[in-house]
Amino acid sequence: MTQTRVPVVLLTGFLGSGKTSLLNRLLRDPALCDSVVIVNEFGEIPLDHLLITQVDENIRLLDTGCVCCTVRGDLIDTLVDLYERRVRGDLAYSRIFIETSGLVDPAPIFHSFAADPLLIDDWRLSAVVTTADLVNGEATLAVHEQARRQIALADLIVLTKSDMATAEQTDGMIAAIGRLNPHAVQMAVNDDELAALLVSDRLSEAVGRTEAMRAEIWNSVEHNHGHEHSQSISSRSFYLDDPVTQASVLQWIELLAALRGEKLLRLKGLIRTVEEPERPMLIQAVQHVLHPVERLEHWPDDEHRSRIVVIGEDLDFDTIERTFRSHVGSNLAIGS
Repeated sequence: MTQTRVPVVLLTGFLGSGKTSLLNRLLRDPALCDSVVIVNEFGEIPLDHLLITQVDENIRLLDTGCVCCTVRGDLIDTLVDLYERRVRGDLAYSRIFIETSGLVDPAPIFHSFAADPLLIDDWRLSAVVTTADLVNGEATLAVHEQARRQIALADLIVLTKSDMATAEQTDGMIAAIGRLNPHAVQMAVNDDELAALLVSDRLSEAVGRTEAMRAEIWNSVEHNHGHEHSQSISSRSFYLDDPVTQASVLQWIELLAALRGEKLLRLKGLIRTVEEPERPMLIQAVQHVLHPVERLEHWPDDEHRSRIVVIGEDLDFDTIERTFRSHVGSNLAIGS
């Protein structure tokens, strides 16, 4: 039965650790391009699914909550629908990638694939892949239980941001990973063997985890810890119709990172600038680190206005809004 069930790759990792970038890299490999992607995001404005460039017609978005709790029923419904479409011949694919929100605890998803009668006959959880940020990762693990659980439950841990990390940060994060999950396979994000490992059965052999062992791990983790998100983590969305200057946006982000970097879990956005209004600027920041700015070749959807999501812990969003208005633009619409 295992050979006839559709394999599922669960992609986890804390906010800003590089899940979408990794997924884009994997989907460029011919062996993985015939995949369906399910994306779950935290925040009112879903953006990450717009940045997945290879399988636009095969993307499913779960944006009504966290996939490990309120959206779990929606995930199961989506998988059932996808399987039925595959059987009918309406949609051809070889595997599913589920890219979770950075705040997801993977343990309840383990349980769904191991025990839910709607899934166990048709789907198999072939790999749990977790991205690990070498720059901010060790500090994140020290503070956030979700991040520790994502590492502990991974089969494969992909090390990201090596080009930005110091040797001390890299060594510290690798040591922390080893303490939490000494049996997981560790690879660099640019390792050419990544895709081949996910396609083959070598990952399960290397880790040595059967589905029964996964269920045992889930029971151990679930019964010893809750999986509720920290109530202090929240998000605020910003919309701006008018184009703005690139410099003003970057100055605002640098100010925010300098003043509230330790609380800034993730900032991401698509910005319409006066310099190149038809090529949106992609901005991303995690804590004190502002990622290099990217320019997309075109808008990924029909909504050609700036969209920014700020996710943080104990952030004063009213102050953030005032600084945005003073540095970037006053014609601002606010989400929650």
